This record gives sequence, C-alpha cells and structure tokens, in this order.
Amino acid sequence: MRFWLISFGLLFAAAKLLAWFQQFQLPLSAFVAGGVALAIASNYDKRNVFPFWPTQTPEAIAPEPELPPFNQ
Repeated sequence: MRFWLISFGLLFAAAKLLAWFQQFQLPLSAFVAGGVALAIASNYDKRNVFPFWPTQTPEAIAPEPELPPFNQ
C-alpha cells in the first residue's frame, strides 16, 4: 500500500509540475542568452582554437636570430 501512495504522490506532483511548466513563458531574449551560455559552456575546453586567438604564447615562440652586420 505504501508503494501505491508514493507512486500516486510522485505522479500527481509530476502532473502539477508539467501543468505549471506549460503556462510558464520566457521572453525570446532569455532563450537567446541561455543558448549563448550553453554554447560557451560546451566549447569551453576548445577555447584555444578560436580564430584570432594565438595558439602559442609569445614566450614559447623562438626569437628571430640576428643577422651579422653587412661589411664590405
């Protein structure tokens, strides 16, 4: 009997929650902001391959060797 009461209570709560979600409305800007946040969060580990971001730090790049002076 206890199983049936718990099952009925969970199903009742789920039905009420679903009815509440169906009446809940968000503006379009909230969906856009949420989509941008999800895109950034899902690609956070790939942040070093974005365009215009250097893949190496300037310290890691070897400096150009100096040429000897041109003497004639």
